[in-house]
Amino acid sequence: MKQRLITALLIIACVLPPLILGGIALEILILAFVGLALAETIQVCFKRVSLSLYALCLILALGLSYADQSSFLIWLGVMILIFFSISVFNEHYSIENCAYLMVMMLIMAMTVQAIHLVYTIGNHVMLYLVIATYMTDTGAYFAGRAIGKHKLNERISPKKTIEGAIGGYILGAASAFVFGKCFVQEFSALFLVLVSFTAPAVGQLGDLAFSAIKRHFSVKDFGSIFPGHGGVLDRIDSLIFNLLIFLVWSMVIQLYLQGVMI
Repeated sequence: MKQRLITALLIIACVLPPLILGGIALEILILAFVGLALAETIQVCFKRVSLSLYALCLILALGLSYADQSSFLIWLGVMILIFFSISVFNEHYSIENCAYLMVMMLIMAMTVQAIHLVYTIGNHVMLYLVIATYMTDTGAYFAGRAIGKHKLNERISPKKTIEGAIGGYILGAASAFVFGKCFVQEFSALFLVLVSFTAPAVGQLGDLAFSAIKRHFSVKDFGSIFPGHGGVLDRIDSLIFNLLIFLVWSMVIQLYLQGVMI
């Protein structure tokens, strides 16, 4: 417990300033996230990190991450063609593993795109999503320990309980809504409600989804860079999904305002 607490405080000290300040510090943090997450993704799948595969994935992931709407499709098409070609001509790369790498790179790229969208709205928005994510984790942990009896999904995560999930949702939704109402003036009332009351559920889904990946590949953690906490993906799996739902709701509202959606 002491090691986990010290590591958590160090993570906060390193990550919080770039998240608040934005700019170059944020871009460095994003590059570190993509680089480390890719290494963990490849390590889990192949048990070792091939330098050539890592370089290829990094180029494609960064291309997708910083592409505009038109060039994003170009990068996506190139990635699909390359990885399906690899699975056809190299027997050591199965179609399953190539598909896994493509999906993970796409998730990382969309996460980066979502982060950039967040900072076009306001610096407080990222802190809002962090609060929505980690207050949910905190509520789930303490509610699960206090009253947890019924397993949530024993096949994927044996320790999580339905009571913990409900407690996490309540604390996460309430914390996000109150913080957003007080400090994120850029949100409309509708958007604040949509994100605040879906993010806690989606964040927990992200945690379970990444746990399912680890179960599939028979590993405990994605990495070991953070003592007591695992790897980068172990720490931000819920936040990744909350960034994605933020991106989804933003696009839905934009299309609605443009009259594209009824």
